[in-house]
Parts: sequence; C-alpha cells; structure tokens
Amino acid sequence: MAESYIYTGTWINHSESVLRGGTLTLKSQHGAILVAFLATLVTSAGVSTWAVFRFALHQARSGDRPHDALSYQQQVILRNSASAPGSVFKLLQVSWAWRKHERRRIWNSWTLCLVLLAIVVWASFTVAALFSSKVTQAAGTAFLIRSPNCGLWDIDGSVENNANAWAMRELNGSRSILNYADSCYNGGNGNHAQCDTFILPSIPWATEDAPCPFDQSVCNTTINKPVRLDTGYIDSHGSLGLNAEISDRVFMRQLATCAPIGLIDYTSIVEDTLGFENVPYLRISIGSMVYNSSSYDSSWNTNYTFDWNTQTVYTRRGYDLQYATIPFPTVWALAAFDENTWQPIPEFMRTDADVTIFFLAQNTIKYTHPNSDPMFSASSRYDDGTEHSSTYQAPFDSDRYLTAVGCIDQYQFCNPAQANSNGARCGPIEPYLRLNETVKSLGFNDNQLATAEILLQSTLGMSRVATTGTVLKAENTVYQLRQEARLPANQWQIEVAGWFAYVLAALQQNVVDYSSGPKNITEQGGILRTPTSLAEKAACRRQMVRNAHGYQNFSMVGVVVIVILSSVLIFLGWTVDTLFGVMQSILQHHHARLTWIEDGYLQLQRMAYEGAGYNNVGGSAVFPPPHPPSI
Repeated sequence: MAESYIYTGTWINHSESVLRGGTLTLKSQHGAILVAFLATLVTSAGVSTWAVFRFALHQARSGDRPHDALSYQQQVILRNSASAPGSVFKLLQVSWAWRKHERRRIWNSWTLCLVLLAIVVWASFTVAALFSSKVTQAAGTAFLIRSPNCGLWDIDGSVENNANAWAMRELNGSRSILNYADSCYNGGNGNHAQCDTFILPSIPWATEDAPCPFDQSVCNTTINKPVRLDTGYIDSHGSLGLNAEISDRVFMRQLATCAPIGLIDYTSIVEDTLGFENVPYLRISIGSMVYNSSSYDSSWNTNYTFDWNTQTVYTRRGYDLQYATIPFPTVWALAAFDENTWQPIPEFMRTDADVTIFFLAQNTIKYTHPNSDPMFSASSRYDDGTEHSSTYQAPFDSDRYLTAVGCIDQYQFCNPAQANSNGARCGPIEPYLRLNETVKSLGFNDNQLATAEILLQSTLGMSRVATTGTVLKAENTVYQLRQEARLPANQWQIEVAGWFAYVLAALQQNVVDYSSGPKNITEQGGILRTPTSLAEKAACRRQMVRNAHGYQNFSMVGVVVIVILSSVLIFLGWTVDTLFGVMQSILQHHHARLTWIEDGYLQLQRMAYEGAGYNNVGGSAVFPPPHPPSI
C-alpha cells in the first residue's frame, strides 16, 4: 500500500502558494512530540509576555511622588509574581485585606486594571496554546509518496506465457478497482475509509444527451437517447495528485458516448454441432474477427462477430457480458500479448474514437418485476407449467436472448502552461492510439512529458470493463438466477455510468501505483520497469495521497511563526529588565531602575534584616544582595 512509503520531511504542496503550501510531514508519534513542544513554547511565551507587561507597569508607576500602602504592595506583586494567574490571586488578596480600611479601594486603585490585564494575557496565551495544534489542520491531508519501487509493471521476456501473466495482473487489480468504484462513485458510501486514499475521492463527470455514436440506423434515439459522459479537464495535480506548479501540469479529458444497439438486422440463426446434435446459435455479424495472437493461425478468423449458444437458457447461468472492440493497446498490453481484432462494418466504424460493443446474454435469468429497459427488458411471464394463484405468480422472462450497448471512447490532452484566449492549448478529441503524437505537439516541457506518459499508461478504455468479471450493477440484486429488484427504464445508463466509474477509478489507482510501485510484481510474472530520465525520476517523487494513517502534516508557516514569535517573547521576558536597566543607566533614570531592584523579594529580605539590626547585608543596588547577614 502507498502508506508504506510516505515521505517524512519538508515539501511544498503546490495547491497553495509557496508560502502557504510549505508542509512538514512527520510520523504520528513524532508529530505528537512537536504538538506538545509548540503548546509548551506558547505557554512559556505567555509567561514571558506577562513578565514584559508587569515590568512596564511597574516602571510606569515608579514615580518620585509618594504612594499609598496598597500601591507599594501592588508594585511588589508586579515585581515578584512570575505568572499572570499568581498575580491575579495576590492582587485580589491584597485589595481584599484593605477593604475595611478604605472602602471601595478596589475601584479607585489600579487593582481592577491590573487584574483584567493579567487575565487577558493569561487567557489569550492559554487559548493560543490550545490552538497551536491547528497548524496540523492548516497543512491539509495530502501526503507525498517516496517509494524505491517507482515504475511500471512490465512483462519479463523469459515468461513463457505472457498472456497468463497479464491476465493475473488484470484480475488482481480489477478487484480492488471495482470495490473502490462501488464504494466511492455513483452514490456509493462516500464516507467509506477507502475513499480517503486518492487526492479526490472520485473524478466527477457530466452526463448529457448525445447523438447516436454510430450510424443512425443502429440507434433508436426516439425511445432511448444516447448519453455522453464527459470528465471535463482532469488536472494531473488537482485531480490525480501529481504535485506540480501550473507550468508542469497536464490536463486530460476523457469522454464516453454510449447507446443501446439494435441487433435484429445483424442477427442470424445458425446450427453447429455440439456433441451428437445440432445446436442453434445466434450469430451477430457486425464485422469480422481477426486473431493476431501467435497462439492462433488464420483458421481462427471469422467473418462474423459473436456467436451465442441458445441452449445456455437451460444451463442455469446468470448474466454474461461479452464485448468486441477495436484494439485499445496500452504499453503494458502490447508487451503482454496481441489481442484478437474486431474489424467493424461501416455502420460501426469510427476513425476518431475507440469503439466497443457490449453483448449481454440474459441466459437463465428471470425477473420478479417487469421492466422496459432496453438492456434488461422483461415484459412477458415465463411459462413454467405452474398454475398461478394468489400466492404464486410466475416470474417474467427476458424479451431478448441478446442485447447490446455500443460505446465510443475519446480523449484530449491540454497544456495549461500555454494558455491562450480560449483557454489551455489543447489537442483534438481523438482515439487512444493518436495521443502519443498529439502529446509531442503540445509544447510540453520535460516534466509535463513525464506526467503525460504516466497518464497515457494509466488510462483504460471501456473495453477493459468486460474483462474484469462482475461489472453489472444489476447482478447485485440477483438471487438464485432471479432478478429481485424493480429495474428502472434507464438501467442501461446506470450500467454505463458504473463502467465509466471503473475506468476513472482505474486511472486513479494506476497513477498512484506508478509512484508507489505495482503490487505483487514477481507473483504475477512481471518485472518493474524503472524510470530512466531525470523528469521521470522526478515524477516518482511528486505523487500525493490523502489521509495516510500513522502520519501527520504541519504547516511550515504556522510552525515557524509560532517558534519565532514565542522565542522572541521568551527572550524579551528573560532580558527586559536587563536591557532597560542598561538604557536607564545611560539615560540617568536611576530611580525607576532602583525601585525594580529594591522591590525584589531578596532585596526586601535584605531590608528586613537591616531593620532588625543585622549588619553587613549590603548591596542595595544589586540583585541578589551579595552578602549574607551577619548576626
């Protein structure tokens, strides 16, 4: 997990300015020590601040004219009470003692002013000490990853069956991605602890009506309008956590347009031998399939797209999602194996997008409630030979053996560092295979190119969805091959949104995996392809994640301000009488200086001894007195 490689030390979060983004990351046990230190430092600064105030008040009241006894006692308290609460207690105690001799003395003396000032100073620094821990909140919840395993999962050339190694990696990765997409996207439990991992819990997108992504003849746009899912610009920093200034960021946009597809005109019934009898198949012919893998020769090629065995309705099988796609090769996939290639007929051909057709076989699934969704429609009751009664109603049967949804994937890269009057400098909206050339033409610097490479290698298309296993939301409400939920008429849109959520969650996961290092590399028959250029290595040190358990962030500005201000106040509290004493000596202000010295408790003791007749005490202008009394 990325938490194993959280960086500790100082760094700058470029979500803020250089000043506000300064961050100190520590392990929680070290952070607790720092919090305690800051609180202690602020408390000490409060004591020192009161020392400055009581010195200033004492000196301001040390005039040549005579004062009453209460004033002299207040001066002694100001001189000798180190803490503000202690001063408050003694000032009130003295005023209370004089209450019988001079009525309302507390109101027409300095007592009330001194008490209030001491309380304000004490309360202010008590609150400041309590809130000094807020420097952890000001720093945010983003943490940097620094892993020795930064790089991409790749195929070891010595592995005999690269396809199996790739399949294992896809299978293991898809489980966690599916779990994340279910929890954190599409109205999932956003408070789930898992959703606090990435810099954003989910990448948002907008959904809108769209024209048919294929030839108009294959879409019924009157009944079921196609939908377009558009992420807008995904910021490599703000959305994916690749920490960078605006000049080193990359914007990427991902779009998917999907629509239910009518298969009647492209479906035929053929018979094939299965065991000792001929079995009817539904054959979908929307293009030929060409097998490019070295494991198959040209005899495997077909002039049709998909065959479905009609006998599966008797085999107790649930939903089965298959697909045909124009290749969507990532670098990882190309290293692993060559896929079979769908060569679509003109009605489904797009030169500006990647095309995927999903085929859903209902098989043995029955429905408790009817529905009119084009993907799962069921409107007629299944004749199971059981007589209906008030306690039993036969379930509904699916209207079609096979249904289909077609999707196109499109992408766009932009350079926010070269913005013009229309916004960032952007390439065209295009299929995946053209992105490499487009990225080279957008004027990216080395850091941006390294970021774009990570995004390219982390991006999935809709075709990868069908390889992940259970990706249908409708499967979550199937019990013993019976759909118990009342599916809405737009269930197909809910499924498409779930697929798109999977694609975006995979993007988030793969980007983080680059910096933290792919998991289970050796077990999956792979190797780590480490970065080589300086920019790629720098990208390894820029990945942010959120809420890493066992670590704590501090605002560098907050820590520095607290330390400097507290240190200055502590220094002044310790030296204010000495510094002003030097100035008073130079300015010949001897009376105020001497009263400060003589009001010290040791000098008062000296004068008490002298008054009692002890000799050789000495040092009336020195603190502390240099000689013990001689008896």
